[in-house]
Amino acid sequence: MQRTVVAMSTAANPEDAFFEVSKKVRDNCISPQLIIFFSNYDNFYFYTNKIHEVFPNSVAIGSTNYMNFCSAGFAHEGFSLMAINDGIECSCETLYELSSYPKRYIKHIYRALDELTSTENTCCLEFCTAYSNGEEFAMDTFKEAFIGKNIPVLGSSAGSGLSDSEKTVVSLNGKCFVNSCVFVLIHNLEGRIAFYQENIFKSTDYVFSVTDVDLDNRRVYEYDGKPAANAFVERLGISREEIENYLRFHPMGRPLGNKIYITDLNKIMDDGSITYYSQIYNHSKLLMLELDDIKKVWKKTSKEIQQKIQKASFSIIMNCVTRTRLFEKENLMEEFNDELNSNYGSFIGISGFGEQMDFIHLNQTMVIVLFE
Repeated sequence: MQRTVVAMSTAANPEDAFFEVSKKVRDNCISPQLIIFFSNYDNFYFYTNKIHEVFPNSVAIGSTNYMNFCSAGFAHEGFSLMAINDGIECSCETLYELSSYPKRYIKHIYRALDELTSTENTCCLEFCTAYSNGEEFAMDTFKEAFIGKNIPVLGSSAGSGLSDSEKTVVSLNGKCFVNSCVFVLIHNLEGRIAFYQENIFKSTDYVFSVTDVDLDNRRVYEYDGKPAANAFVERLGISREEIENYLRFHPMGRPLGNKIYITDLNKIMDDGSITYYSQIYNHSKLLMLELDDIKKVWKKTSKEIQQKIQKASFSIIMNCVTRTRLFEKENLMEEFNDELNSNYGSFIGISGFGEQMDFIHLNQTMVIVLFE
C-alpha cells in the first residue's frame, strides 16, 4: 500500500472527474486517514459532498483553487486530491467569523490539540477563505493557542477563477464554509516535518516608509508623508497611469530577520491610496522588490530543502496565484511542475490568494511543507 495517492482529473463533467479520481484512491488504499483536495468554485460543493459520502471515516479538507497542480499534472479544469494512508495521526476543526473575531473559537484549536497523542513533528495545515481581510486574525489566534508547542502553521487563502475571484470556499468533512478557516493538525509518525518559503523576487534600492495607513482595510494612504501613488510617481519617474502595471511586478517586501515577507498590490484608489492583499503597519519600512532569475531560485530552493530533508515522502505546496499567472505567461508552468515532481516526493498544490507561514499572512510566495 502506498503511503500517499495523488490523483487529478480534467474531465468537464464533475461526476466523471470524481469517479476517475476516487477509483484511483480506492484501488490503492483501504481507508485514507487524511484527504486534501482542490477544485474550481463551480463544482466545489459537489466534490465536498461526494468525498465525504465515499470516504466518511477520513478527515477531508479542501479549498477552491485557481489552478490544480500536483504529481499527476496541472490544469484549471477538474479537481485534484491527495490521500494519505498511514504514518500520520490528525485532528481537525474550524474557526468561524474570520473577518471579525475568529479568536472567539480558540477552544476549537485546543480541542484539536487534545485529540493528538503528541505534538512532536506536528504542523497545522489551514485554508482561509479569501477577501475577508481576516487571515491575520486567524494567525494571531493560532499563535496564542500554540504558545510553547513548536507547531508551525502553513496554509493558503482560497483561490478561484479570475472571473469570479471573490467567490472562495473552504470545506471540512463534507461541510462548506465562507468567512472561515478550516485546519488539520498533522502529526508525522515516521519522521520530521520541514517547511520552506520561496521568494522569486530580490530587493531594489528603493525603501519607502509608511506614514498613514488603515490597518484593518489594508489601505496605505501615505508613503514618506506623500499620497501613496504620488510617492511612487516621484521616486520611480513613471506616470500615474503606469503605476498599477509596474507594481504588479514590483511588490513591496516587509523585512523581518533574515526573511522578506511580500505584500501584493490589490488596487490603486482614486484618491491615490493603495490597497493590498495583506496588512501593512504604520511607520514600517518597506522594500520595493524586482523579479529575480526564476530558474536559479528554483535550484536554490531544492538545494536548501534537501539540507532539511534529503528525501521527502510527500509534500503540500501553496503557490500564490500571482506566481502561477506569471509562470503561465512565461510558459513555465510545465517546467515548474516538473521541478516540484523531481524534488519533493508526491505532492499536491493550491494556487490561492495569499499564503500563511510563521504566523504571518503574505503574498507572491511559495510555501512548501515536506514530510519525511
